Amino acid sequence: MPATTSSQLTVEKTPSYLVNGRVVRRIFAMDPDVRLLVVVRDPVTRAVSDYTQAATKRPGIAPFEHLAFVAPHNVTNYDLGILIVSHARIVAVRYWISSHAC
Repeated sequence: MPATTSSQLTVEKTPSYLVNGRVVRRIFAMDPDVRLLVVVRDPVTRAVSDYTQAATKRPGIAPFEHLAFVAPHNVTNYDLGILIVSHARIVAVRYWISSHAC
């Protein structure tokens, strides 16, 4: 990220920062008074979006509903990577809010 001056607003949009506890500590070590704005999506919408991006790169991938739900009872497949990531983001947001809320 390019350096910014005190008169400039710095914006970062890397979602993986949200789920990495080391990043949280580094941000607040850099400036304990920093104010963060975290924009999140509905986790289901995010999982479908992640799937759509994967499907464009991997033609022939199984339909989302076949990957996301396990037969015969159609229970959620929590081993599916995109669902693991969506869940990790939910947990991370709860942590950030509880640990760093004003």
